[in-house]
Amino acid sequence: MISGYISNYRFLFTTLLFLCFVSGQIVYTEANQSSPTSIKEFQKWAKDSPRSAEAHYYLGSAYFSQDNIPLSINAYRKAITLNPSYAQAYNNLGLAYVKQNKISDGIRSYQESISADPDFFAAYFNLGKTYCLINEFGSAINVFKQALHLKPNDYSTCNYLGIAYSRNGQPQKAIEAHHRSILIDPNHSVSHFNLGLAYYYSNQTQSAIKSYQRALVLDPDEVKFYNNLGLAYYQQKDYAEAIKAYQSAIALESDYIAGHANLAIAYTDQTELDCAVDSWQTVIRLSPEHKTAYLALGDLYSKNGQFQLAKDIYQVALSNGIDAAEVYFKLGMNYLRWNKTNSAIVFYQKSIDLAPNSAAAYYGLGVAYSREQKNDSAISAFEDAIEIKPDLSKAYYNLACLYISQNQSVKAMKILKHSIDLDPGLASLATTDSDLSILRESSEFQEMIEKAHLSLKTEKY
Repeated sequence: MISGYISNYRFLFTTLLFLCFVSGQIVYTEANQSSPTSIKEFQKWAKDSPRSAEAHYYLGSAYFSQDNIPLSINAYRKAITLNPSYAQAYNNLGLAYVKQNKISDGIRSYQESISADPDFFAAYFNLGKTYCLINEFGSAINVFKQALHLKPNDYSTCNYLGIAYSRNGQPQKAIEAHHRSILIDPNHSVSHFNLGLAYYYSNQTQSAIKSYQRALVLDPDEVKFYNNLGLAYYQQKDYAEAIKAYQSAIALESDYIAGHANLAIAYTDQTELDCAVDSWQTVIRLSPEHKTAYLALGDLYSKNGQFQLAKDIYQVALSNGIDAAEVYFKLGMNYLRWNKTNSAIVFYQKSIDLAPNSAAAYYGLGVAYSREQKNDSAISAFEDAIEIKPDLSKAYYNLACLYISQNQSVKAMKILKHSIDLDPGLASLATTDSDLSILRESSEFQEMIEKAHLSLKTEKY
């Protein structure tokens, strides 16, 4: 019988960030020396020249610069009423709408700007950025290409085009776009960073590391560059270097939650568990509602045999409103390790009641029932787990052991063969498991083990 545990949840890296430091382009037409310089002067200009589209346009831009978006929209609309072909006014009206999260209105305004002046670069650039905001990356790609047709050497547009390609699942094209941006401006740190992301997503981790390192040479004070460098090292299982990168991020920004969380994960895989505990505790101090921190800290306590501490931290997670099904599952695992199987059964069942499609919870419930020698209930739980996850090899293996205890050796052998077909690594356990001793002398068992060993050798080659 396999008495181990199957985790229902896998912690994800805290952040993989696209950095896009170029803000929306707000365009001012060339003003003469007598142009006003304050809000009051712009207001007077518009009042004195009520039929001047330019006066209302500049007033709108002055309001925009002071973050008075409603008044800026009114002024831009007035400018457009006076001059329906005013491309700059449409463009800036689009920026104002987007700032109010009126995305559809913003897109329409940019499109009107382009209709008024098909060669107006800023409208294409801002339209592409807005499509990125709503995850319409295919549309963004097309618009950025048009912008580059107008300004082929604009590194910001190349950078955004690369971002759109990455988010659209086209990492190789993203790499090409970021290389083009870097060729135009080799000192643009964000382009190097986003090139690193494109490499990361195309599993070219070493190239990602080099790009992140170059970004850090250009901007050594950017914490997110260090964070993602750490993620790349982590992907290579170079936990020591990942830890150094996260520590560098935290040294720059002591309350950087992502850095502390990723540091905790790296410490855990480096088996520096005390350090991992300290890092998760820091995350909780900085962000008391951080779901991952409570669950991960509870897991560390539980795996380290500190079952009461694990229970306490999971209970805090519950009181903080973290998903109850997830926490109940963790409590079930903790009680199972604690050899409090009746409590484990209670909490696995609570988890199942809230999340009936959790194969891991049914599997844990089966293990708990089997420890209590409630074999019929254990069989039912393992079968439910398999119905949800048909390739759950350990559930088949445990079913085989239970069927042997019910003197159903033929059925047990059939299920055991299926479990080892799914996971040939279980063959080694089967050769020593006392629950399967009755099967080991049969030729069918021996053939199954030989087949599994051969399969494992083939996989190595």
